[in-house]
Amino acid sequence: MHEAIAAFRKASKGKAESADPVAAVVKPLLEEVRLLCLDEFQVQDITNAMLLGRLFDKLFAGGVTIVATSNTRPDDLYENGLNRQLVLPFIAELKQHAEIVELDGPTDYRRLKFEGEAVYRFGVGPEVDTAMDRLWLKLTGGAAGEPAELHSLGRTIPVPRAAMGAARFEFTDLCDKPLGARDYLKLSHAYEAVMIDHVPQFDRLRSNAAKRFILLVDTLYDRGAKLAASFAVPLDELGQDDRTKAEFARCVSRLIEMQSAEYLGAAHRGEAVPAS
Repeated sequence: MHEAIAAFRKASKGKAESADPVAAVVKPLLEEVRLLCLDEFQVQDITNAMLLGRLFDKLFAGGVTIVATSNTRPDDLYENGLNRQLVLPFIAELKQHAEIVELDGPTDYRRLKFEGEAVYRFGVGPEVDTAMDRLWLKLTGGAAGEPAELHSLGRTIPVPRAAMGAARFEFTDLCDKPLGARDYLKLSHAYEAVMIDHVPQFDRLRSNAAKRFILLVDTLYDRGAKLAASFAVPLDELGQDDRTKAEFARCVSRLIEMQSAEYLGAAHRGEAVPAS
C-alpha cells in the first residue's frame, strides 16, 4: 500500500490536490479481491497506524471480507504507541465489523513440532542430510518451503527456504557472509525456528565465521528461537581456535541448553524490529 500510494502521488503530481490516494490504490484491489486473509496482524509504527483506518474503511465499504490472526487483541493494538489516540477510531471500526474469536487453547501446537525430536545431527554425508530433510518437513508440517527475504539496514538478506515460521540456511549463508548483530536479531524476530546445515569444525582459518556463529547462537538464544542444525563434529569439538576458546565454551553451553525439552517448550520471544 505504501508503494502504491507513493506511485500514485508521483503520477498525479501537479494535478488535483484533493485526490484521495488511499481510495485510488484500493479501487483495483476491490475489483479483484473478495476475501483478504492477514496472518500475524500487528501495528508497528505510526505511519501504518494512520493508514489503517482509511484503508480498512474502504475495504469494508467495498464489501471485502477480512480474516486475520493476531497475537494481540484489537483493544491492545499499537499499545503505548506514539499518538495512539489517532488509532482508536480504527480499532472501534474493526471491532464493529469483525467478529473477535479468542483462540487461547491449552495446547501450543507449534511447540509440538519439537516433541521427541533430536534437533542436532552430527557428521557429514547423505544420511545426515536426509535426516535434516526429514526434520525440516516435520517443522513445517510437510511444506517444502520457498525462498524469502529479510530486509536489514537497507540490505536484502536472502532466505533460501522458509515455511510455517521456520527458515533453513546453509552455514555459509549466515556465517561466511558479512552479517552482524542487527541482521541476526532481524532473523530471530522473523522466524520461530532456524535450521542450519553443515556447521563445520572451527579452526584459526575460520575465526571470523566462528565469531559470527557465536553471535548468531547468542541472538537466537536471547530471543528463545529454536535451532536445528547439522554439525560436522560433536559440540565439544567445534572450537579448535585458542583465541575463541572462552567464547566457544559459552556457545557450546547454550547449544546444549537449546536442545533441551525445557528450552524447546518455551515461548518464542520474537518481537517487531523498528523500521530501518
